Amino acid sequence: MGWKLISSVPNPWGKVPMFAGDRSAVPQVEAYMSRVVEVVTKRDCTSRRHHYVPQSYLRAWSPDRKRVRVIDIRNGLDKLRGIRDTCVEENFYRVTDASHRPHNQVEAMLGVIDDETAPLLERLRR
Repeated sequence: MGWKLISSVPNPWGKVPMFAGDRSAVPQVEAYMSRVVEVVTKRDCTSRRHHYVPQSYLRAWSPDRKRVRVIDIRNGLDKLRGIRDTCVEENFYRVTDASHRPHNQVEAMLGVIDDETAPLLERLRR
C-alpha cells in the first residue's frame, strides 16, 4: 500500500515525515505512539504516588541525580531532598470515568511523555 506524504512536523528527532493514516516513517515515533496506545488501553497504572512536577525535570536540576534543593517557604530553610519524595501526592492525577469509576490512566500517559522528555532535559542541562 502506498502512502502519500502530506506534511512534516518538528520534534525531538528532527523533521518527521507524517503519512496519511497517522503513520510515520520514523521507527522512534512508531515506538512512542505504540507506548501511548498501550497505556491508553489500560485503565490504571501501578503507581499511586504521582509527581506533579515530573521526576525527569527535577533530576535535570539535581546535583547528584537523586536529590534536589527544596526551600521551605514558611521558614526560608533549604535542604536537599530525595526526588522520589519531592512534588509528589497520592493519586494526584486520579480521575473518574463516565461510570464514576476512579482510575489513574492520566498518570500512566504522563509517564510516557516524561520518559520521552527526560533525554531532552538532560541534553539541555549539559
